[in-house]
Amino acid sequence: SQWGVPVPQLSFLEDEFPNGIGQMYEPVEIFVGTSPFHCRVEVKPDVPLYARSSIFFSLRFRNPSNALKYDSDINYWQVRLVGADDIWYGTAPMEAKLFDSYLKPCEGFFLGIQRKRNLCTFRLPDGYGSRVPVLGKITDSLISPHNFGVNQVNRLSVFFRTQQMVGSLSYVQTEIWVEAPSNFEFGQYCSASHLDDFYYIPEGSGTTRLPMGTVFTCNGEPTADDERTFNRAKIRTNGRLLSNTLYGFAVEVTNAPQYLRNQQMSAVAYEEPWTIWTYQYTVDTYWGGAALRNGVDGTFVTAKFNEEAPGYTSWGLYGLNMLPGNFGVAFADLTPTPPGGTPTEIIILPLIVQVPMRRALR
Repeated sequence: SQWGVPVPQLSFLEDEFPNGIGQMYEPVEIFVGTSPFHCRVEVKPDVPLYARSSIFFSLRFRNPSNALKYDSDINYWQVRLVGADDIWYGTAPMEAKLFDSYLKPCEGFFLGIQRKRNLCTFRLPDGYGSRVPVLGKITDSLISPHNFGVNQVNRLSVFFRTQQMVGSLSYVQTEIWVEAPSNFEFGQYCSASHLDDFYYIPEGSGTTRLPMGTVFTCNGEPTADDERTFNRAKIRTNGRLLSNTLYGFAVEVTNAPQYLRNQQMSAVAYEEPWTIWTYQYTVDTYWGGAALRNGVDGTFVTAKFNEEAPGYTSWGLYGLNMLPGNFGVAFADLTPTPPGGTPTEIIILPLIVQVPMRRALR
C-alpha cells in the first residue's frame, strides 16, 4: 500500500506493461477546485514520471447530489498531465477524456493484427471503466408475499416507482433486479409474469405493466460469491421504463428454510434484505457481444411489505404455513354502522394449529 491505500495488481495487462508497486513519494500538495470540479496533485520537482509506467491514484470524494446516467454528456473523467518544462516553455499538456471509445480494440484487432504493446489490445475486466452512474432513487417500493411458510414456493407481488427513464432510443431493453435475503431461491431460470388485470387501473397511483409480452425473460444468480442460492432475479424488458412511473409485476421464489431477523430489516449497514434495481441493458459490440449493464435507479432501503407501516421493514417467515380450512373469519353484519349503532360481531372459527402451543398465543 501507499499512503494507506491498497494498490491493485493490474494483472489483466498480462505483464506487457510495467505494473510494479513502488513509492512515488508523498505529494507536495493536493488542490481541489471548481469550474470545473477538479483535483490537482503535485509531486516533488525532482520526481520524474517515466514513460509507459502505470500510475495509480486513489481519490475519495462525494457523489453528485443529483442522479447522473452513465451515458450523460456531462458524465466523464479527464486526466491531464503537466510537467515543469511544459509550464516553462509553454508546451501543450497531455490530456485525454476517458470515454468508452478509448476502451475498444485497436483497428484491425479482429484481423489478427494485435499490437501487444498497445493498451487497446486488452479488454478491461469488471471494476474498470471510463465512468460510473450516480443512481436515482426508487420510491414506493413494495414486495408482498402470498405464502409465508418456510421452504414454500412463494409468489411475490412487486411494485416500484422509477425516478429516471431507463433505456434509450438506441437501447430499448432494460433489466430489473430483485434481490432477496440469503437462502431465498429464485432458481437459475426464474418465473416472472404480469399481475392480475385488476391491479392495472388508471385510478390512484396508476400501476403500469412492464413493457413485456406474455413471456418474461428471467434469470437468477447469487448476489455474492459466498451465497449458496440464486437469490437475485433479473427480469429483462422489451421496451424502455418511463420516468416517475409506478410498475408492478410478479415473480416466484422458494422461501428460505428458516426465519432470521435480517429477512425483515437491515442487520448490517448497506445490506438491506429486499432491494430493487433498474439497469440499462446493452451489448458490448467490441468484445464478443458480452452483456453490459449500466445502473439507473435503486432502492436505498429495504422494500416494504405494508406501505402503511411506519419505518422500512419487510416480512419474515413462519415455521408452518396455515393449512386451508384451519382458519376462518365471519362477519355478523356487512352493512355500514349508523351513528350510535352497535358494532358488528366478528367470529373467528375455526382456528386450528398444527403443533402443540406451549406459550401464550398472540
